[in-house]
Amino acid sequence: MVLYRLASLLMLFVLRADADPTPPELAPQFQANFTISVTNYNVDVTTNITGFVALDNKQVGGVLNIAGEGVVPLYFATNFILYPNKSSDKIQAYMFQDDHCLFEVGDAADYRFDLRIPKSSKFLRNATFGGFECMVWKVDVQDFPYPLPPNNQMWVRYVDHAVAKIEADDVDDYSKFVVEFENLQVGPFDPSVYNPPDLKCVDPDIPPHAASSMAGRAARRVLRKVFGRSRRHQRRPQELRTPQVAPKPVRKPGDPSPPNFAPQFLSNFTLVVTDSITFSTGHITGTFDFDYKTGGAVMSFDGLELLPLHFQTHLVWHPNGTKATSLINNYAVQGPLCLLCGNGQLGDLHSIPFALPSGFTYAGNKTIGSENCQYWTYDMNLFGIDFLFSVYVTWSESAFAGFDLKVTDGTVDDTAELIFRLVDLKVGPFDHSIYNVPNMPCPVPGPYSAACDEIIGSPLSALRPVVRNRLRAAWNVLMAQAARP
Repeated sequence: MVLYRLASLLMLFVLRADADPTPPELAPQFQANFTISVTNYNVDVTTNITGFVALDNKQVGGVLNIAGEGVVPLYFATNFILYPNKSSDKIQAYMFQDDHCLFEVGDAADYRFDLRIPKSSKFLRNATFGGFECMVWKVDVQDFPYPLPPNNQMWVRYVDHAVAKIEADDVDDYSKFVVEFENLQVGPFDPSVYNPPDLKCVDPDIPPHAASSMAGRAARRVLRKVFGRSRRHQRRPQELRTPQVAPKPVRKPGDPSPPNFAPQFLSNFTLVVTDSITFSTGHITGTFDFDYKTGGAVMSFDGLELLPLHFQTHLVWHPNGTKATSLINNYAVQGPLCLLCGNGQLGDLHSIPFALPSGFTYAGNKTIGSENCQYWTYDMNLFGIDFLFSVYVTWSESAFAGFDLKVTDGTVDDTAELIFRLVDLKVGPFDHSIYNVPNMPCPVPGPYSAACDEIIGSPLSALRPVVRNRLRAAWNVLMAQAARP
């Protein structure tokens, strides 16, 4: 009998060694810590993202805590919870960070994950990871419901069909990522891990025709930060007609002329962004140092986006001379990552006076912080969306002190407001060593040059795409006004 059992076990081992296994159904309940290592081939630098995930695909509940730096030079941190409603087929999806929390209610079926490896996937080999024997698969991405580069390997444990590791090379994004799960526990777990956060959470009032779901938009932003944005996933930007520049306003007797701004200053800043549809408020602080004479500038960002997503990053415009043809290189820098976003000539900057555009109207005085300021406004309508700009300039040194922007879309009853303030403002020349980037020269970021747009657009992340597009058009109008003689 003993010999019979030994022979049977040996036969099973031989059969499994000779025959490829069948693509398995993946474990529906698990929790684990994870590390995502992202290698950026442009700079030969690997950054790490860490977190915790718990998923119950039977009850449709889960939690995700994630923080780190991906292919974009930007540190981020956020949290998600899927909380099932035991008495119905609905689920509440939460996104939160610090004291900011949004949620939406949806059908549980829409949040149930398709935990399978397509039958058309290719078995590669057996391997050991974390002390467990694993089957390694090349997943057929054509039949896989989630974004994954074609050149991939998924390690699945034999003992419980849990995913232990994922490797992928994305040649379109010039990056490689490795996901490793640690402290992996398979099976039912205490559902209290996905209880709603103890925060005041708001349900965004998003009309169906106005925007996609909060959770979907948030997930896409996080994925872009982790893995970049490949060519096949990029959407063509919406084309906009060039709007007409408004005529110059008529100044009242005694009104001052639109001022030239002080050309050199150091400052800190605060930026508050609110949106009436998502009931969200973003709070960003940082530094803003600028020298119009040389074209140099430094901006640092630290705060919450409109979506509950904390981020930190730095932008540097590095000057290379004082001639009109001198280049100004624009870098995005965070942690070990540095990317060259683009460059321009100093003459191009100086072709636009560093002054208030002529279309602004003097509206009186206003105290900003401790400064007595001139108060100027500009109102425009682009394709049904109203923009009201208010700009503040100090009387004492003619320094730019901040702006307000109110964007109103009456078609969907949506209002967004931006309040930007310079604080601790110091006017005059300063040490240009602040432009130095520790790991220069930084390479061009390849086909995902939208990395820099991702950083600049972070504070406006929850605004609807149509509002962001119109905002770019409004900026073009202001630049056209500034360039007018």
